[in-house]
Amino acid sequence: MILPRVKVAAAPVARTAWLRSHARCLSQTPPLFMSRVPRALEMKYVDGACTLSVPLPLNGFDEERVFSIPPETTVADIVARIEAEDKTVRSVDIRTRRGKSFKSTDTLQEVLKDDFELVINDRIMPVTAPVFTGHTYRSLLDDGDLDVRSVAQKSAIISLRHSLETLNKWKISYSDFLSLCKDRGIPKKQAPEVLKAFHQAGVVLYFGNAGDEDLQHSIFLQPRNVLDGYLESLGLNPVSKQLFEAERERLLRKIQALEPEHKALKNLERELDLAATRHANGIAYSLSTSLVGVFGLYFWLAFIHFSWDIMEPVTYFTGFGVSIMGYAWWSATNQEYEYENVYDYFYKRKLAKLQRNAKFDVTRLAHVTDRLLASKARLQEVEAVLGKSTTIQANYLYLLSENIREEDVEEIVQENAINEARAASAAA
Repeated sequence: MILPRVKVAAAPVARTAWLRSHARCLSQTPPLFMSRVPRALEMKYVDGACTLSVPLPLNGFDEERVFSIPPETTVADIVARIEAEDKTVRSVDIRTRRGKSFKSTDTLQEVLKDDFELVINDRIMPVTAPVFTGHTYRSLLDDGDLDVRSVAQKSAIISLRHSLETLNKWKISYSDFLSLCKDRGIPKKQAPEVLKAFHQAGVVLYFGNAGDEDLQHSIFLQPRNVLDGYLESLGLNPVSKQLFEAERERLLRKIQALEPEHKALKNLERELDLAATRHANGIAYSLSTSLVGVFGLYFWLAFIHFSWDIMEPVTYFTGFGVSIMGYAWWSATNQEYEYENVYDYFYKRKLAKLQRNAKFDVTRLAHVTDRLLASKARLQEVEAVLGKSTTIQANYLYLLSENIREEDVEEIVQENAINEARAASAAA
């Protein structure tokens, strides 16, 4: 009785264990109709287009065809090109690494935001997207979400470039460059691509294929200085020196154009100033003569013609009248009744009248003077840079852009001030 019961109970248990083990094996085995290539395909970015070598099923996926695909090409166009290349292709799908297919209207730029998969006739081929390709990656998706991978890569590259430009060194070794990339989260396998891009953009100079071993392991952080020194060694005029010489010629032409106008305005200002000064001096001499004459008249009246008893009230009212005149002067001019203030009043009044008659523009003179002084100061800076060694002149190229930018802003502001002053004078 016991043995049959044991056999009956053990059979279902053994069958259940067998089914579970086979189910586990089936779950760990990929589908039979999907095969995956052992290596990932690498897409490269060359001369504004992406190139991809794709194995086609015509010869058992042993022969590869190279496709050149611009970044703006849609997924539908890519699929059509692959199908047209090999008639044995039954289906083509481009999808993410998680298996989500791209839309037929999506462009290659949207596909290259991350690594993806190319499926041809149920054969899965992983594709590695290029990392630093200029316009290959975009920072924002169409739905407004942030592409964290793209932003992180660009931020790391921007940080690396800033560090290289502010390192204050002539050159660094290739191993130091790899360390800088590692500190900023750039993988070691991507560092050569970044270095190549920096070399092509002129950020650094790297001669990895040079015959000299020292050049192969050196990265020059000041490419302009290296280029200037190389051109000078060949007997040619360095680029930085040419820029500063061109700036010097521009400033000299500007100074030569401003000096005649400035000289004419200064001469006219000097003539008007002399005329106003003569007018004010004449009034001052006249008042001095009048005071001396009044003093002599009162002396004669008080001690010769009349007596002091008669002239005493006259002198009192005369002094009181002078006080009234001083108060009236203060009320009219808001200045103390002093000789210097009286002189300045007549001088400025005459000068303003002469300037109106001569149509002399004071604002224009100030504008021309400021531009002339600024140009001479900048010319001295340029001359000082040209006097330095050729290999360090490139370090002062920022002066050219700053000078031009400040000069443009200053001219705009001063021209607006001149126009406003002219409009105000015309309205008056």
